[in-house]
Amino acid sequence: MIGIAKYYDKDNMNLFELLRNRMFFFVDKLRKNKLKGVLSSLEEFNKSKNKEAKQESLLNGLLEDVKNNTTFYKTHGNKSFKQLPIITKGFLSDNQKEFLSNKFNKEDLVKVSTSGSYGTPMTFYRNKIKQFRQIADVIFFGKHVKYYFGRDHAFIRGVSKSKLNLLLQNEVHIDPTKLDDDSLEEMRRKVKKTKFIIGFPSVILALIQYCQRVGDTAKDFNMLGIITTAEPLTNNQREVMKDFFNCDVVARYAMEELGIIANQCVQTENYHVNDASFIIEVLKKENDNTADIGEEGRIVITDLYSNAMPLIRYDTGDFGVLQEGCSCGYDGRVLTTISGRKIQSILDSNGNKISPFSINVMMKDYKNIYQFQFIQEDINKYQLLLMINYEFNAKEAILKDLYRILGENANVYISIVDEIKPLPSGKRPYIINKLNI
Repeated sequence: MIGIAKYYDKDNMNLFELLRNRMFFFVDKLRKNKLKGVLSSLEEFNKSKNKEAKQESLLNGLLEDVKNNTTFYKTHGNKSFKQLPIITKGFLSDNQKEFLSNKFNKEDLVKVSTSGSYGTPMTFYRNKIKQFRQIADVIFFGKHVKYYFGRDHAFIRGVSKSKLNLLLQNEVHIDPTKLDDDSLEEMRRKVKKTKFIIGFPSVILALIQYCQRVGDTAKDFNMLGIITTAEPLTNNQREVMKDFFNCDVVARYAMEELGIIANQCVQTENYHVNDASFIIEVLKKENDNTADIGEEGRIVITDLYSNAMPLIRYDTGDFGVLQEGCSCGYDGRVLTTISGRKIQSILDSNGNKISPFSINVMMKDYKNIYQFQFIQEDINKYQLLLMINYEFNAKEAILKDLYRILGENANVYISIVDEIKPLPSGKRPYIINKLNI
């Protein structure tokens, strides 16, 4: 119908799923096949025997663009790629205007807000091409577990989409905030009506424990695949999910400001790097030299399509190990391990487990906060550390939101601090639970 049949699996999709899928790409056809073009380039890149040359061409085009059109990179115009400075989220936040390209009107860009894995809020901007690129990456990598646009799925996320978008995308929203029995029973009912789960592994594992407790087995579900996001997925957790739901399970290594950086292999534990969209460097922990193959180091990303607000040599705050090739036959680069983003669970004031992402999502709504750290001191005692600027005035509103999440019996204290001290690893986790649950 529209020449893009490889992006759906017609043999396993029901009529309603197929109609949604076809309508999605029909709308793209009306938009002059912008998404189809990006998907085609992704396929072409991944089939290419000369990926490095294609990547270098994309990088050179990006560098020429940003050195001509951004204040920050104009001052580094004579430097080669490897000579460019490593950029942190905090540095970007403090110097945002210097990174915005003068080629674009800010009003025409897509605004993305994220608090990140370590509690540093930030607003990013991307152009429409990058927006299409991220959608294409989701579709391209979703195929690995037979997830195609329009397939019936449950999405675990803090903020729900509009009812219309949920209907069009065939999506059921699962709120991860509460993990008590009533909430888990509601999740169970929703998941039994879907074929795929996308979302936080900690919530999926809590759901599995509940389902086992009430006597469910894989036969009670119709699961075809699971894609985990945001949190690290251990090998043991992956096996638990595969055994219970009897389906393929893969993890996405992704960030809101970047998109899908790497996608886990179905056959192995490796993460296939998204070389078509990013350059991934693994640098030594103690300096900015390249780590040896097989050596754990800092994961630094260059987004090849971040022309509107360049993310070049962007320190993710994560650690990983890079190697060439995968035993599945994939000939590109893979990350064998990804670490540094383990997020602790917390309990509300009644002792019920709560997803840490309920705090993350809530804090994204507040401005003028440089960094935060939420600490559970005791069963009903909590502290929120905030690094703020002089325009911050939302303390009472944040307290109200925290009591909504934690319960009326919670004792919550907000402390304004000049610094949030790092752990020995150098990380500043945004959730700490001193109860060690």
